[in-house]
Amino acid sequence: MTGTLKHVAGTAAAPGMTFAGDTANGIFAPSSNVLAIATSGTERLRVDASGNVGIGTSNPTDALTVEGPLGVPATSS
Repeated sequence: MTGTLKHVAGTAAAPGMTFAGDTANGIFAPSSNVLAIATSGTERLRVDASGNVGIGTSNPTDALTVEGPLGVPATSS
């Protein structure tokens, strides 16, 4: 295949790119130059036009913005 593969932008509830038999999970473009991932019809992750990544937020203000509890497990060597 040559050229561009295009999809509809979609929404969190109906992503533009989904997986067979699972229409509430997928990738969508909520606005120009923004990419997001949804599970169970809810946006979970967003990459904005500046490259900022948001987890649990649709408005990432830093390189990585996490909304909600963040677990960092301890490791032993």
